[in-house]
Amino acid sequence: MSTPHDVPVTPAPGAAWRRPNPFGDVPARDYATDAVALVLLCVSLGLAWSFHDRAWQRVDVVLVSAVSVASLAVTYVVRARGGSLRTALRVRAWLGLPYAVCVLASAAVDAVGAFALRITGPTLPGGLGPAVAVGLAGAALAAAPRAAESADAALAGAARRLARSILGGLLAGVVVLQALTLGALASGIVRFLDRVGAQTWVGLTADAVLVLLVTALAGGPLLATLRGSAPWRWVLVAIAATTTALTLTDGFPVATMLPDGSGGPGLVLVPAAGAVALGAAVSATLRRVEPPVRAWCEVARAAWVAIAVAAGALVVIHLLGLIHLLHTVQQLGGDLHPGRVTGRIALVVALDAVIVVLALAASVVVGRRGLDARPVGLWLTAAAVVVGTAIIATRGWARPGLTDTIVAYGLPILAVLALTVPDAVRESARLPRGSATYGPGVGADGPATGAHDGAGAADHGFTTAQAADPATDLAVLAAIVERAPELRPLVAANPSAYPDLLAWLAQLHDPDVDAALASRPS
Repeated sequence: MSTPHDVPVTPAPGAAWRRPNPFGDVPARDYATDAVALVLLCVSLGLAWSFHDRAWQRVDVVLVSAVSVASLAVTYVVRARGGSLRTALRVRAWLGLPYAVCVLASAAVDAVGAFALRITGPTLPGGLGPAVAVGLAGAALAAAPRAAESADAALAGAARRLARSILGGLLAGVVVLQALTLGALASGIVRFLDRVGAQTWVGLTADAVLVLLVTALAGGPLLATLRGSAPWRWVLVAIAATTTALTLTDGFPVATMLPDGSGGPGLVLVPAAGAVALGAAVSATLRRVEPPVRAWCEVARAAWVAIAVAAGALVVIHLLGLIHLLHTVQQLGGDLHPGRVTGRIALVVALDAVIVVLALAASVVVGRRGLDARPVGLWLTAAAVVVGTAIIATRGWARPGLTDTIVAYGLPILAVLALTVPDAVRESARLPRGSATYGPGVGADGPATGAHDGAGAADHGFTTAQAADPATDLAVLAAIVERAPELRPLVAANPSAYPDLLAWLAQLHDPDVDAALASRPS
């Protein structure tokens, strides 16, 4: 009697000719990356490339944009033909270079014009417009490694090196652009030193401080990301998102190295850096922060530190501007009455100082108490947003600056998102008060003490199953050892316990805990 296994199976017609789907292992993230890069490149063609023309009016820009758009198809063509992903990675990287060269050429034209402007007259230099910011972000995304390439063991190293090379090139570009802006400013000082009064130095100093502020906002988070900081990577992304949003709403003017109080064009390169920093290849180079609750608290703290630094610099800039205005009025003879303008500037100075205090207070309280201080941090951030909005409304004499918008909205939104959206944060927020901190041994103020040693099981509400279960959330384990001393040996033996928590437990010199630690596999 035959069995089902004895019955011959006839293959379906054409089955022998079927090949595996070459796009079957492409994650949705890669398709989204290609779509965003395509949209950015296309949108940039309708924006201003410089003071004098739009991107679509320049043949060179149109050609390099077309090359970057064509590079998006390389991966799919290589996959369809059964080629190597390494080939796709290399070809996309080479096809992204023409756009970078085009941006460098425009920057060179702007630099020459900025240094020569004092001699040639009021003719504006080239400048770097919104199209540069948006288009370069699209070209960088097109050339950057994809998630599938970063997940390939044979390509992971090359993908990380390429991503870091792109970020390093953008950082070098920021530094060079801002250094040239300072050089153009110093050149103007030297040429006109014999025709200006001493008080003019005040205005020039204000311009120099603004250039340094733009350099810090553009280059600081980028440098920290290259050095492996996960929190500052998110600060970079927030600044990039704010810059891109203002660019697409036509709120971002043409940036230039001309010493005109604009702060230099360094922020033009930030959207590209933020886009690349979000990639899987960069994520793999960042230092992990455990537990996850601590990681997101550190993101919020980094945002607050950046807010405090930027707002503090704006205080200095506006104070110098106020002094310069008063000296100018005095030189002109006192017939002018700038009371309304000086009052507005003084109010902006005071409001910026309030933002500094609010941001520092939020950073300190969350640093000391961890997620238990989340409500306080959120309220302080909301207050900073209100004050920042008041600053933008008060500055009715000028369009809201990019730095003001980053301080008022971009970075505060990042802090709010970090304290509300991640799953680890929301889960820890549901724990009893006092248990949602960073965890013993990893808080900003060092190891927690044994203040809760007298707490009984009926008081803390934790169970032995939770303490021993490897699936228990890390924040819960930290809360258990802090609030339930009798369960500490179980946590010490838990395979999921993280190194800082184990180190803190070892400092207790509890015989039962030490025995559990000794029983852990080495």
